Amino acid sequence: MGNHRYRCQELNETGFRSYCREHAPGFSLLEPLQTFEDNAVAREVTEQLLRREPDLVGLYVCGGGMKGVLQALETAGKGSDLIVVGHEITDHTKVGLMDNVLSMVFAHPIKRLAVEAIAQMQKDLSDNIAPAKRLLNFDIYGPENI
Repeated sequence: MGNHRYRCQELNETGFRSYCREHAPGFSLLEPLQTFEDNAVAREVTEQLLRREPDLVGLYVCGGGMKGVLQALETAGKGSDLIVVGHEITDHTKVGLMDNVLSMVFAHPIKRLAVEAIAQMQKDLSDNIAPAKRLLNFDIYGPENI
C-alpha cells in the first residue's frame, strides 16, 4: 500500500482481509508494506518480499507504486506464478494484465460515477428532496477483458 494513512487504501486492505477471513481462512496474510506511492520503493519492497517469502502465492496491491511492483515481478519471473490483484486501469496495469503478470484489477467506474453524480444532483435539486444514495460497483478487469 502507498501509505497506511490513505483512507481509501486502508479500506481496500480491510475489505481484502475481510474477504479472506470469510472465503480463505487457511491463508496466512502478511502485514501490508508501504511504498509511499514511489515506484522505486515499491520495486525494492517487492523484491525483498519475494526473497523473504518463497511460499508466497499472491500479492494484493491496494495502491501506490504499481509500476515498481510489476517491474519486480517481471525481473524475478514471478508474475505468472502468483495471483496478483491491483487497482485502477492505467497504462501499467493494462500491460500487466496483457502480460499475465496481473491477474485482476478493480477499477472505479470514473465516467459512470461522474455522469450518475451529475444526473442525481440535478434530480435532487429539481425535486427539492433529500439527496438519494447511489451505489456503483467496481469494474473488474482480467487479461480477457481489457
